[in-house]
Amino acid sequence: MRSDQLTDAQIGMIAEKIRPMLRYLSKLENRILEQNFPEDDRLLVLVRAARTAFQGLHMELHYLTCDNIGRPPREGK
Repeated sequence: MRSDQLTDAQIGMIAEKIRPMLRYLSKLENRILEQNFPEDDRLLVLVRAARTAFQGLHMELHYLTCDNIGRPPREGK
């Protein structure tokens, strides 16, 4: 199976699970920054990397539900 074979329902289920963690990581990053952690602090670096990865995953899921954005229509649609 490939990601372009997922149905909108399957993509929606994955996105539902991703959104809360993305929100949490964004808030956590903001709290860390409010505490003036240095930019090279290991926790801040890892939280940022995790948030960036979740954000990328969430955007990829969104783009999978869109047609005509530089990719052919999905099989599972």
